[in-house]
Amino acid sequence: MSVTVDEYVARVVAEAPPLSDYQRERISALLATGGDTPRRVTPQEPPRQYPQIMYRHLDACGCLVYLGITNAFHSRTKEHSRDSWWSKFSKTVDITDLGTTDAKEAREVERAAITDEHPVFNSVHASHGRESRIVKYLVNHEQWDHLVVGTQSGPGVEAVVRQLLNANADDAINWISGE
Repeated sequence: MSVTVDEYVARVVAEAPPLSDYQRERISALLATGGDTPRRVTPQEPPRQYPQIMYRHLDACGCLVYLGITNAFHSRTKEHSRDSWWSKFSKTVDITDLGTTDAKEAREVERAAITDEHPVFNSVHASHGRESRIVKYLVNHEQWDHLVVGTQSGPGVEAVVRQLLNANADDAINWISGE
């Protein structure tokens, strides 16, 4: 019995294990060459929506060093480890499922959390005094190498360090200790 290519493809696809409509269309396109050129199929399935989570990086003492949101936690964590100079201070990460897949909604929650919780190293949505928080954190954790002018801690931190160096010792100690 002779069958056409289209009939053969239809039978193979129909006998395949449970597949989504998109998978069936894609297999059909790959099997049915229509001569030398495979037929193109436009994806019908919407992209998968992953839940938004908020993550909080904490240092060994439990101090909040960074706060962020993502729907791809593992890759975001790798990015921070590779690209963020502050990541060496992170010892644990707290994760909170935000109960949404909506990135805009998650960004609003993130903005409010950064404003309320004052993570040391966040720059976006950070309140006034971020540079001072960084300097105090670095001094209190004896991270002198990051206080050197020209390090990756940024120009705002450099300005605070310069002010601190120009202050008298008692004023500097009082400022660092929060008095």
